[in-house]
Amino acid sequence: MSTANGVSIAHGQLSSFFLATRVVVKIARGVAATQRLDREFLAYSTLRTWQGVAIPRMFGMYTSTDEKTKVLLMSDAGKTLRDFSDLKPVEKRLVFTSLVRLHQSGVLHNDVEPRNVTRSETSGPFVIDFDEASFHHVCMGPSCKELLRLAQVLQLDAGAEIAALAPVARARSAYLTFAALIFAVLSVHYLLASVI
Repeated sequence: MSTANGVSIAHGQLSSFFLATRVVVKIARGVAATQRLDREFLAYSTLRTWQGVAIPRMFGMYTSTDEKTKVLLMSDAGKTLRDFSDLKPVEKRLVFTSLVRLHQSGVLHNDVEPRNVTRSETSGPFVIDFDEASFHHVCMGPSCKELLRLAQVLQLDAGAEIAALAPVARARSAYLTFAALIFAVLSVHYLLASVI
C-alpha cells in the first residue's frame, strides 16, 4: 500500500460469479484528503463515457458511517509511467487523444505527468488521478496550455493531432443528430397513432 497526500492506495482482486478483475482502492482519511477524493469521484462521474477507454472504470465511492473516511474503487489500469519517453509513438497519440476527449467533456486535469498515466499489457494508456481537476473547461484546442504542454513533451504537433480528431467528432455529431431525428419522427408517429 502506498500513501500520498493522505490518500492510501491498495491493489486487489474483485471477484463475483461472472466477473474477476484487478482493482485499485483509494482510501482517504481526514478533511483535506476526502475533499480530494470527492473531486476525483466527480471527475470520474463526469467522464463516465470515457471510462475503460481513456480513464479506468470506477465502481463506486463509499463513505464510513462517521464520514471521516472515504474509499474509491476503480479498475486497475496498470503501472504508472516513469517518463513519457517510455511510450511508443502510437501510445503517445492515445494519451494526447485521451486528454483532448477529457477537455471536450469539460474536465481540465491540471496535473498531467508520467505518474498520472498508466499502461498495462492488456490495454492502452489511461489518464489517472483527478484530485486536482477543474470542471467546466472550455478547451481552446491548439491554444490550450495543458494540451500544448503535453504535445510538446510527447513531441507531437498539437494542431495536427486535434485536426485529425475533428472528422471523428463531426461523424459522431452527425450520427447523434440522425439518431435524434429518427427518435423525433418515431415520437410524432406514435403520438399521431395514439390520437387517431
